[in-house]
Amino acid sequence: MRFAKPVLFFALLSVFSMFLSAEIVTNTQCSLENGPPVGTSIEQSNPTSCLVMLAQDAISGTGHSTATASGTLTSPVPGSPASMVGANFSASVFADPILGFTAPQTGGAIATGNASLTLYTTGPIRQGQIDLIESIGLSNGSDPPTFNTASVSVGSLTTTCFGSFAQGTACSGNFGSPTGISVSVHTAPFTLGQAFSFDEAFHLQADSDGNNIESGSANVQFQFRLLDADGSPVQLYIAPEPARLTLVGMGLALLAAFLCHKRRSRGCC
Repeated sequence: MRFAKPVLFFALLSVFSMFLSAEIVTNTQCSLENGPPVGTSIEQSNPTSCLVMLAQDAISGTGHSTATASGTLTSPVPGSPASMVGANFSASVFADPILGFTAPQTGGAIATGNASLTLYTTGPIRQGQIDLIESIGLSNGSDPPTFNTASVSVGSLTTTCFGSFAQGTACSGNFGSPTGISVSVHTAPFTLGQAFSFDEAFHLQADSDGNNIESGSANVQFQFRLLDADGSPVQLYIAPEPARLTLVGMGLALLAAFLCHKRRSRGCC
């Protein structure tokens, strides 16, 4: 019976893997380039932070490019329907190339992030509501970045925000605050009893050419929970991906075959 333990381990691993479909990803990329005739460049990428420095010449000095990105994802807690679900991101970019005497230096800094969950609630399709708290702050430096955007969607509800130097954060969509800040819990209608997706993302990008120093930051926080029509909290569940369902099915089939083989050896299968 040497195969018993590996088969049982694979089966149990397959069953538990169905709960691992939540995903959060961040990335940063920094670059600097000296134009002709110097023609040197440097680039670096990392999930959470990057920093590059490149000297143009002995007189002009050294350019800098830096980016940071971090994020957390809060998944549903079994047996705790009142707990909030959501994601938080924090990021910054700064591109300071050197104008120099030899040739203009260019620089770039990018920070991106994405969090996603496929969720569902049990019971019949019915009308309920969503309670949400959002705090989306997109700040620009004296030279605003090329991109400073964020978006959040929960089912059919969406909001998209961008950083404006004159107006601060401005948002549009079919829920949430036009300024990206909800100082109290905001409520909206929501359909229960079916699967839906939660997605939160941001994109920060600074592109400078020595004549400007682009910089900016993003702080994106969004939390929500679902309620029935009577106001009682509804338990959220992570929906497994189709590929994971196949893996789970294979695991359960192997587990059933193993148990049947074990029983047959005892004359009871």
